[in-house]
Amino acid sequence: MNSKQHPASAKEPPADSDGLLTNIEALLAEPTHQNNPLLEPLARLLAFSEEQKQQVKNLVKIADRNQSTPAVQADWEQGRLVMQGDSYPENSFEFFAQIIAWIERYLKTKDASAPLSLELRLVYLNTSSVKAMMDIFELLEIAHQQGRPISVSWYYDPHNKRVVDLADEFREDCSFPFEITADER
Repeated sequence: MNSKQHPASAKEPPADSDGLLTNIEALLAEPTHQNNPLLEPLARLLAFSEEQKQQVKNLVKIADRNQSTPAVQADWEQGRLVMQGDSYPENSFEFFAQIIAWIERYLKTKDASAPLSLELRLVYLNTSSVKAMMDIFELLEIAHQQGRPISVSWYYDPHNKRVVDLADEFREDCSFPFEITADER
């Protein structure tokens, strides 16, 4: 094989997936490969990869999980906010401010018919985290009252009944769909 037939093979393999995808695109564009039986699967892979890259762009990691804070991820296109772990940060106001800011920005800039769902897998919340969650649920309730589709799914460890009680207390103040489900994973 010479480098005219396979220009990608003459180069050092790309270190990142974007370079790999670029090489696949270049191979697909070459007329000498039009009858290659791998053309269609490679084209599907490339399209799938582009879709995956777009999904990753839409995901925002708001916070990494550590001993005292939950992991928080937001997906702008899907209108989804996920929180998982314990929540007893040293400064709850500072920690939750970024989450509240994301929700407010989403509610202000996305079309009013765009749904927003909150998926919670919170294990423990201290008093200041409970207050911050009350603020979040208040924002969601106002948006729901204005016609935006809002939903909450709170998954809990079946062995932790205190979390069920807490989630149920939050649900009592909300008129939007609010599911509390045992997490069987």
